[in-house]
Amino acid sequence: MVRDLERCGWYLTASYDVARSGSLPANGCTEAPHEGAAHGSCGMNRIVRGFSDDGLPLGGHLWQYWITQVQAAIGMDFIIITGDQALFDTSFAPATVIAPPGVITGTSKEKINGSIVCAVGDEASVVVAGAAYVTPSFPIPGVGTLTIESLGADQQAQKGKTGGRAAILKGTKFRARFQVNVPAQVVQPTGTVFDPNPVYSGTGSFITTNTHVRAE
Repeated sequence: MVRDLERCGWYLTASYDVARSGSLPANGCTEAPHEGAAHGSCGMNRIVRGFSDDGLPLGGHLWQYWITQVQAAIGMDFIIITGDQALFDTSFAPATVIAPPGVITGTSKEKINGSIVCAVGDEASVVVAGAAYVTPSFPIPGVGTLTIESLGADQQAQKGKTGGRAAILKGTKFRARFQVNVPAQVVQPTGTVFDPNPVYSGTGSFITTNTHVRAE
């Protein structure tokens, strides 16, 4: 199965059926896919079609629902684009970190719905400064900076490439880093004691506005 990047969107080329092609049958058939249809009158084994400017397959909205369901079932996931959010979990054990979501910026040459596709390496653009934190031992809040330490394996496309780099996928969780800038504190009879830990590790996930275009 071949999947490549084309024009300002992504297209999927399939030699077997429309489920993997991400587009309508070549002859415009509107019949739902069925057993044996891959080599039937709809010509599903010959499909090479693209996505329209709004991210929907050329041909209509009804097929998009079916295509989306099948793409999910065969392991495809949504591509992250510029402006999508990185939501950091609050648990950076033993610290608890409270911060707004970060925003990722893509640097590839491809676009989805007018927004630049994010490729591996673009996760470094996510920086959330001024995040507050506490720990059980240091209840007076400190401040630090959140970044993405590394992407999860399911957040890096295996077959969706842009400029030689893998596209970033929504996936499940990325590893996050919290760098302490101002240590949390605790006041004791002998004076104020500061948190000695300079770094905490946690996790986070992406929230994407791209709900149409996927890669594997």
